[in-house]
Amino acid sequence: MKKLLLIVMLALMPWTAKATEGQENTHFGVGAGFDFSEDAYEFDLHFAWYPVETFGLRASIAFAGEYSDLLDKIVDRWHDDDDYYYYDYGRDYTWRFKFSPSIELRSPAIIKFNSDANLRLFANPGVTLSPGAPGSRGAKWFTWQVRGGIEFNFSIVSLQLGYRCTNFYLYSGNPYSWTEYEPDRDLFPNRYTHSGFASITCHF
Repeated sequence: MKKLLLIVMLALMPWTAKATEGQENTHFGVGAGFDFSEDAYEFDLHFAWYPVETFGLRASIAFAGEYSDLLDKIVDRWHDDDDYYYYDYGRDYTWRFKFSPSIELRSPAIIKFNSDANLRLFANPGVTLSPGAPGSRGAKWFTWQVRGGIEFNFSIVSLQLGYRCTNFYLYSGNPYSWTEYEPDRDLFPNRYTHSGFASITCHF
């Protein structure tokens, strides 16, 4: 994976030399995104600084959580009457806070729709710092992530759609309390998480 990151970065570096050809007047970006994997959803707020058009630094704060809890909250809103009940299995809701600094490499415009709209590619390798979920023991708190995809730019707004691979795992450290009855069994082993995401950013 480290070799793959190095190859991606080296491949994209020549694009930075072309930054002065079409560098925009905006150097900052603020936005929000939604990530969805097999196990969890994630909502983030991010800030980016682009000293040149094709290279930037990005930082995000995010909350990752279970789909089941999100569904329960929606169902609760639909059923406010006293006649509705659902069975609680006794599992604590698993969620994790995340802070992710990274770099962002962007290609020059591949397709120009007009003077204010274009399409480009981007790669976003970085790391994630995240405390374990409530009830976890020995959860992995330092992980890596690689994001990449396509970016649509419309004036000062950009929309990113892409794929992410990371060794961050929501259930790292066996967060549920009932794992104490089987201390030698790793119910939630470390593994890679693959997900898709969408994010929108306003540049200024």
